[in-house]
This record gives sequence, C-alpha cells and structure tokens, in this order.
Amino acid sequence: MQPLRQLDQGLNAYVLSFDETLLKDIRASYLRELGPFWRNPAHQDLLTGGKTIRQPAGSEYYIFSYGDYPLLWFSSHSALSFGLFERFYQALELETLFKPLVDHQAQLVMYCGFFVMGDRAPKPLWHVDYSIGTPAYTLLTPLFELQPEHGQLIYALPDSQDRRVYPYQKGEAIIFGNGFLHSTEPYQSEGKLRVLLSLTFGTDKWQYWDSLKTPITNQSKYYRQPCGHVAGSCACLIRSKLGKLFFNPHKPSRET
Repeated sequence: MQPLRQLDQGLNAYVLSFDETLLKDIRASYLRELGPFWRNPAHQDLLTGGKTIRQPAGSEYYIFSYGDYPLLWFSSHSALSFGLFERFYQALELETLFKPLVDHQAQLVMYCGFFVMGDRAPKPLWHVDYSIGTPAYTLLTPLFELQPEHGQLIYALPDSQDRRVYPYQKGEAIIFGNGFLHSTEPYQSEGKLRVLLSLTFGTDKWQYWDSLKTPITNQSKYYRQPCGHVAGSCACLIRSKLGKLFFNPHKPSRET
C-alpha cells in the first residue's frame, strides 16, 4: 500500500501513486463501450457545451453535464461497469487509507465511478465537491496520458488569493474532500479528447445524507447509498428517517 501525500499544507487534498496496470480492465471497458460511441459523428456536438445533458451512453454508462459547461461525466450505469470501478477502489486500499480521515460507523462506501471527458474548457468553473463537514472524497486520475494542450487541475489555497496547478500524471491520483476549491484549467479544443477516471467515496452514516445526496444523485443514476446498497434496492433510507422520527434523545421520557 502506497502512502498518502498531502497536496499542500492546510488542504484536504492528497496524492497517491499506484500501479498503472490496475486500470487495465477499466480502459478495456472504455474502449469497448465508449470507443464506438465517440466514433459516431452524431455525438461530437456533445463536446461543444451550450446545453444540459442527461442521456444514456449505451447500456453501461450514463452522461450528464453541469449546466451548459462543456465537460461530461459518464457514470457507471450497471452492476458490471460499477464493479470495474469498485475493484479499482479496493485495489488502491482507499478504505484503509481514509478511514482515519472520515467520520464513519463501520466502513467506507464507494458511491460511484465515472469517466470525466471533454476537449475544451473555455473558462474556470470554480467549485467544491462537498460542503464543509461532509465526510466524503473525490479521486481523479488520467485514464490515458494527457496531451500537452490539455487543461490540468487548478486549485486555491485556503485564506489566500494564490492559485496553483496540479499536473495530472499517469499512475498518480489526486484525492480531495470538502472545502477543496478547484477547477479545470482553461484550454482550447485541439480535437483530442481528455479522459479522466473519477471515484466518489466516503461515510456510511445516514446523518450526512442531506449534504451528500445532491452531488451523488446529480452525477449518477446508479450509485451506492451510505448503507452500501445500490439506490432503489433497499429500504434503509426509510428506516433511517423513521428512526429519527421515533427516537429523539432530547425528548423527555414519559413517566409510567
């Protein structure tokens, strides 16, 4: 197991090196399922932005965008594609590495896996993935070697106007949590696709679901909930809400 390295002092962001052969099966899935998708000329206009996108990409992936920004998330959309990302998550031993950093009850949960794709970024889109206090993380790493013209990751230092660049590297992942302000570095289209792999993972506690559900459910239709079950396959959320309704530790007990 490789050690985590903090990206910069004071940041909830880390760098992890790994054996690049761990990406073999995921790369094969990308080439098999999405290679034909991108060779279809009808799909090329998806890269230009200008509209919100929510649509399937074959049977294994689902596409979404944040508004009209020309960056696309292809989320795992089946047990098969989800399993590929989950095996990569397990091979990196992320649960062992991040348990000390995440408020959890029994285990950490991988919520979903993605490809993040685009061929341009006209301007920065500064954002944080999770609000302050939300115990969850995002991993990003190149699926294939990036081209020199491709935009890297830019990020902000806390309590500072400084902006820094993290250069993506094969065999290395950046992993960041709540409060990490970042964006894709702006770059112009040269007709070459930029493909990153992304994972989201974190706490198994339902008490954080209100702050987790927006980024998770916006990004995917096939995802694991804090209980570890695929959404729609269990009644854990209902039981959690009922538990809050009927158990209030601050409510005085009735004398008998």
